[in-house]
Amino acid sequence: ERLEAILARRKEIFGAYRAGLSGVTGISFQPVEPWAEPAPWMFNVVVDRGAYGRSAQDLASRLAEDGIETRPLFEPIHLQPPYVDSARRRGGRFPITEALSQSGLSLPTFNQLTAGAIDHVTERIRKHRA
Repeated sequence: ERLEAILARRKEIFGAYRAGLSGVTGISFQPVEPWAEPAPWMFNVVVDRGAYGRSAQDLASRLAEDGIETRPLFEPIHLQPPYVDSARRRGGRFPITEALSQSGLSLPTFNQLTAGAIDHVTERIRKHRA
């Protein structure tokens, strides 16, 4: 019943994060093809360790010290215990997936997130750049 309102709010949050983090060297966003409509559920960034000066894990730790909860992007399926043997037997190597899992970070994304909170998150990300 509230899907449209929830999605509209998430789009606002995504826009605020993009605006607040655009231009931060070493932080990039999930690409969106011109023909696609993104599913605005979790706002993810990719941290380029060389360009940002810190790993995604280091940034997550520093944000946690600031009271900001983040999550790793995902654990690749082929590295999860039920699938690792099968993937290994089939020669499954997925370097892009593995790199994204190491460099991706999900930022706080919930509908009650205020503009001030988003500004705080983006300011801390800017501050922690080495």
